[in-house]
Amino acid sequence: MTVHWPSNGGNDQPTLLPRSSGATAAVVQRRFALIVDHRDALLLWAGGLTYEQTAAVLQVPLNTVKVWIFRARGRLRELLG
Repeated sequence: MTVHWPSNGGNDQPTLLPRSSGATAAVVQRRFALIVDHRDALLLWAGGLTYEQTAAVLQVPLNTVKVWIFRARGRLRELLG
């Protein structure tokens, strides 16, 4: 399964996240500790897509997306302690 993320407007430089807080940086860094499918679902949902839209993008059943997001959020809570 491949998720195509929006481009950064043709700019070859990576899009950088704003430095708002240490907590944000910790979440961004720890997202790589998540299972790929769980991470993709969480990022799409946190980016503003509904569960239904996230399921359509990832081409998986709705309940699968709900479980993946639930597990990803729980894992992030553990990692951020």
